Amino acid sequence: MSGDRVPLQAATGGLPPWGNAVMRLHRFQGEHPDVQFTSPVMGRYGQYTALVPPDTIPGESREITVTSPDLCGLMDELDDLFGSPDQVGRSTPGSSPQGTSLERRP
Repeated sequence: MSGDRVPLQAATGGLPPWGNAVMRLHRFQGEHPDVQFTSPVMGRYGQYTALVPPDTIPGESREITVTSPDLCGLMDELDDLFGSPDQVGRSTPGSSPQGTSLERRP
């Protein structure tokens, strides 16, 4: 060993996918406080759900219910609906299980 040291580098992208989704959820809730969220009961299977009131999205007069088996998928779907300009931190295609659904009620 020559005595040269390699400089330490900070780890990037250290958040687990669910941690990133939680940060996205909190940011979204701050931007859209009228959207209601529910999550599965702890330790049980279920769906994450977002209830978007009528007229929350410009040009959409119906209530919209978005569901997903995971929070990352739910946040991806909401970003798509609301046209979020901040796409940083979105999960990569295929990283969320299939099953995200969108229901529009008259």
